[in-house]
Amino acid sequence: MSRKIDDTKVLDQIQERLSDYLGFDIQKLSNFAPNDWYIFGGALRDSIAGQQINDIDIVSKPIATKKLFNLFTNNGFIQETSSKLTELYKGINLIFEPITLSKTVNNKKIYIQLIRPSHEYVNRWSKKVAAFEETAECTNRQLEDAYKYFTELADDVDIRCCALRYSVSDNILYETVPGAILDCNSKRIKVLDNARMQTDRIKERIQKLKNRGWQLGNFSEETMINLYG
Repeated sequence: MSRKIDDTKVLDQIQERLSDYLGFDIQKLSNFAPNDWYIFGGALRDSIAGQQINDIDIVSKPIATKKLFNLFTNNGFIQETSSKLTELYKGINLIFEPITLSKTVNNKKIYIQLIRPSHEYVNRWSKKVAAFEETAECTNRQLEDAYKYFTELADDVDIRCCALRYSVSDNILYETVPGAILDCNSKRIKVLDNARMQTDRIKERIQKLKNRGWQLGNFSEETMINLYG
């Protein structure tokens, strides 16, 4: 269950860090294809943890992907060939090969990855949508649940500190697994029980975080209950 985070300090920190990385105010994108794309994962983790952002991952619906691609390429970004995220999700059939865009800002190369749900992934949810729409007793809540394939892709993470999704248009941060922000603030690594990524890839990501000062661990049950009930 996603939890909306309305902590002004956290939201301001995310906006500031993303803007610094991109070289322009992220809020310039606030009216661009609202609710059709989200920033998720590592860039949000690093923003909250106060660490260097390595790249920005954006999950987007097909039409929004084309618009985002045109927007960024018209502002100096160029497309590169990359299989980074394809390898991360190898065998799960969640996404097409990511579109990787890069640009040099302040003498440093920055990266944006546009993530698109695969046909197989979309079709799985489309069948649910069709089934609900054919039901006379269909409720709005059921339709919302059926259409959630888009956000579910961003929320499908293996390490808890990455369970974050940010809507630029609404300036809303979603913590999609309880404890994610707590992990970011304390630089703790907790692999989720339902992790689907290949074991060697998870180990590689854990080692990268350790090299940046993170530690494996979890919070006590009492701490989690006090924070999340």
